[in-house]
Amino acid sequence: MCGRYNVTDSPEIQTLMGELGLSGMKPSPQLNVPPGDKGEFVIEADGERQLIPGIWSLLIERRPDGNGFRPNPKFQTFNARSDRLTSSTLWKRPFLQNGA
Repeated sequence: MCGRYNVTDSPEIQTLMGELGLSGMKPSPQLNVPPGDKGEFVIEADGERQLIPGIWSLLIERRPDGNGFRPNPKFQTFNARSDRLTSSTLWKRPFLQNGA
């Protein structure tokens, strides 16, 4: 998983949205989005794709004050080594739960 990402209003993004079955939807342009920040993501639920808001992080938890979510502070990395995906305590569970 990358640490930061960009979303631009480009013809390539519009083509991708069309290929995903989301023609006419435009994600909001965002530059240098860091882990823990809010963004828009394409998900598929019940056979239908949607553009929804979310938090850019693999491992999130509720904030201690109960107001929203944050990246889990116990884990300082977003990168994984392919040879450790099934043995790492950080990546094993998410990797196996998401279609390994």
